[in-house]
Amino acid sequence: MIPLILICSIAAFSSVHAQPHPAGGSAFVAFHDRLYVQGGDLGGGNLVNQFYSLDLSRGWQTTSPVWNTLPSGPINAYHSGGFSADMNSFVTFGREAGSPYTTTNFINIFSTSTGSWIGTGSTMVADPTRRDMSIASDPTPGGQIYFMGGDAGQSGTGRSNALDIYNLKSSVVSETNVPTPGPQNLQGGAATWLLDRNAMLVIGGVSDNNESNVVYIYTPSTGTTGSYLSTPSNPGSNYGGSNSNINIASSSPNSGSGWIAQVT
Repeated sequence: MIPLILICSIAAFSSVHAQPHPAGGSAFVAFHDRLYVQGGDLGGGNLVNQFYSLDLSRGWQTTSPVWNTLPSGPINAYHSGGFSADMNSFVTFGREAGSPYTTTNFINIFSTSTGSWIGTGSTMVADPTRRDMSIASDPTPGGQIYFMGGDAGQSGTGRSNALDIYNLKSSVVSETNVPTPGPQNLQGGAATWLLDRNAMLVIGGVSDNNESNVVYIYTPSTGTTGSYLSTPSNPGSNYGGSNSNINIASSSPNSGSGWIAQVT
């Protein structure tokens, strides 16, 4: 019995400290003090179904984060991650349609309460080939998940101008076009939720095939989008821009050093 106990202990220890394979195009989101990361492309179209979480409320060495292995999800990459605080669920949207091995579901749900995956059909959106959407989750009670734009088509060379609102409780997706002056046919923009405004903030990316230096705020209660221009207009240079509502700063966005947006 002693060897068996030792083996089980080692297995349990390994499941906590295993490290995810480095991959691009993973779906990720942080909620309830945890970062969830699922799927991804190891390179050359080698998609994986790995699924890990990282406890952000604890300290750990940057060289060896204490990842927790979760039940493997669908094989997928270039999908987007959101969450439902009400339903204790991690939700991914989109699928790598160009791979013969990827999931057939556009929406995939993992319950953090039950530790299980539930796939939902791709017919819930007009174009089930979409991926790489900009996404934000409303963390308040009854909050929904918002995603817009993205690549489309089997090869991913098409562009989508759709804006979708997903209600996990009712399992309903409401879809319309991104309202102007919002980002049209957006590709690669980053998004987050503004609690004090109950709105979705979208920054950067490529809109109508042009690099964008505009910050957009979509307000669901009115169904409108406001735009805030930063200067200079060239997003490839070092710049900071401001107006009465928002301040934007970046240290060479093309170098990957990031953007900062301050909404006031």
